Amino acid sequence: MDNVRHVMFQLPPDTSPFFAYSINHVCKDKDDCARELAKNTANEMLKQQYNFSAIMNELIPLVSGPPLSSNNTDLVCFNSQNDVRQCAIANKRGSCVISHQIQKNELTHSCENELITGVSHVTMYQSDNNYATFDIRCNRNFCNGHLTLDAVKQIMFKYNITKTPDGRLNHGSKSIISIQIIFISIFILFF
Repeated sequence: MDNVRHVMFQLPPDTSPFFAYSINHVCKDKDDCARELAKNTANEMLKQQYNFSAIMNELIPLVSGPPLSSNNTDLVCFNSQNDVRQCAIANKRGSCVISHQIQKNELTHSCENELITGVSHVTMYQSDNNYATFDIRCNRNFCNGHLTLDAVKQIMFKYNITKTPDGRLNHGSKSIISIQIIFISIFILFF
């Protein structure tokens, strides 16, 4: 794993949205790799000027539904055969999930009733060894379909979160292989 990028937009129903962008980088053929990486990454992030409010305003209607309550207990998702499945019912929260393995062009649709269900998020992960995923966990009816995936990918590309329309975080160029692992994360909380 030479260079790994990970981006997450988390949209919890009861708290403020959360954005995280991390780069894990390994280098070995330069003495001052960490300083150079930090400088280049900081410059890259500062140039982006992400418009988080605009991104969230476009994401929320696609992936985040109203919290489950006594009046709102149903959540319907697609399963791996693209059939409809009841995912959340009274007293049992759930999340619809769509995962796109970009390099293989494989889609997985599911309903999950484990971990942090009811929390919507969009996650992108890419490594230099040609592994790239684009995942959506959502809590709106039928939100784990192709239309939602395509719409969210368009938003991420429109606001320069991804560098390609298919959801890649960079153009796939190889970076320096290394021994030392550097973690750079930027976390922004919305108040």
